[in-house]
Amino acid sequence: MFRKIKNYTITHTHKRVAAVFFGILAACVATFYILSYIASVHAATIFNIMMAKQKVLRGEITVQRLSANIHGKVTFENLHWKDDEGNNDIVIPEGSFRVRPWDVITKNINTHTVEELTLVNPVIVLSFDDHMHIQGFDTRKEADKKPPDPKNKGKKPPNLRMKDIDCKLILSNATIKAYYKTRIFLLNEVEANFRYKSNEQIVVNLVTGEFGGVLVGDGVSCRGTIDLKTPDQNCNLNFSTKALDPSSLGTGLNIKDKVTTIAHISGPLAGPLIEGKLQMEQLRIPGLVFSNLTGDYKYEDGVISADNVQAKVFGGTCDAKGNFNIDTKAYDVDVLGHDLQGGIAAHTLKLNCEVELDLKMRCNGDNKSTATYGSFTSGKGTYSMVQFDSISGKFHNQFNTLVFTDVEIDTPFGDVTSPRFTIVKGKLHLDDVYVGNKDTGQKRQLTVVKKHV
Repeated sequence: MFRKIKNYTITHTHKRVAAVFFGILAACVATFYILSYIASVHAATIFNIMMAKQKVLRGEITVQRLSANIHGKVTFENLHWKDDEGNNDIVIPEGSFRVRPWDVITKNINTHTVEELTLVNPVIVLSFDDHMHIQGFDTRKEADKKPPDPKNKGKKPPNLRMKDIDCKLILSNATIKAYYKTRIFLLNEVEANFRYKSNEQIVVNLVTGEFGGVLVGDGVSCRGTIDLKTPDQNCNLNFSTKALDPSSLGTGLNIKDKVTTIAHISGPLAGPLIEGKLQMEQLRIPGLVFSNLTGDYKYEDGVISADNVQAKVFGGTCDAKGNFNIDTKAYDVDVLGHDLQGGIAAHTLKLNCEVELDLKMRCNGDNKSTATYGSFTSGKGTYSMVQFDSISGKFHNQFNTLVFTDVEIDTPFGDVTSPRFTIVKGKLHLDDVYVGNKDTGQKRQLTVVKKHV
């Protein structure tokens, strides 16, 4: 009898525990669905509250569809922002932002509480003013909204010091088009992850597909930080480009050979300094073909400068340096060639000597003004079976025609001179040639007028 009573008690105790457990579970499930329903109902309210409280974007913001869950994730479709002045235009087919879950339930939410923002397939058009401020954005803290110091006129830092925000921004397959002065930058297939902590720094992790505008290439990579604790918001970024097309710079030389670069970006965001390395497997310009080209480059205030550039050319080597202004398209290049093989340069096996070259390229921004000129001097060598001590002269290159002037060949028998000869599409065209007698100083014209070699 006692055992029956004990079994009955245990059985009914287990049933009560199970009933309580399933009751709690049912209550939790019901609460979850109720809160999910509340969160979903509150999604539009949350969005409207955020748009009303936010003071970053000026203009009209619309969205087609919204939903939210109790985990703090608010998703949206077809969001469109366009500023009042028409400078910026952002279309986001799909996206979401994450806030603290309790904020979703209580509707106690604003831009400061956003923890993560994800944009999928966005098309972003932005315009920057002369100080690299995004037009239509007001991200400064109240303490920063002071009249500018007259001593620092024209040196205002960008407005990236947003109001007490700690947020992650994720871009997936974004298209970004940016305008700055007369420059246009277009980035495609952008995958980016930014961590924005307004009291400390911005962490940047960005890679792109093909890019265009001022520069054209196959890809950009940028990783590092922007320090928001410093007044000028100093950069510490590693930057690289893949298959950059030099002809997109507008030099007028129609260079199609690709450049690969790696660099470090430092200094204030409003006027960064970019310093790095460049490399080209081949560089072809009229009259010259360089290979294995490497060098240092620097970008500052719209000017790209290159130094310590070394390459192989005509069987020898060269050192070069130059500058290019992105806005005016003006450039200058200086090249010193060493131990160049004369026969390769002249496209003839009859010439055998080593040449020192001093080449200059100048352009004031108008492609028609482009000029390549300089001088050369050789050591001892032979032309056919004729020996000479040296060859010297000047040259000028324009429209694929390389013109030589004041050419002088010093031989044991006398000086051989020619006022002019040309290389057109790889063919050497000799004009009048004169031979000087060392003893008498008299010159005699040879019968090789306008001979093609």
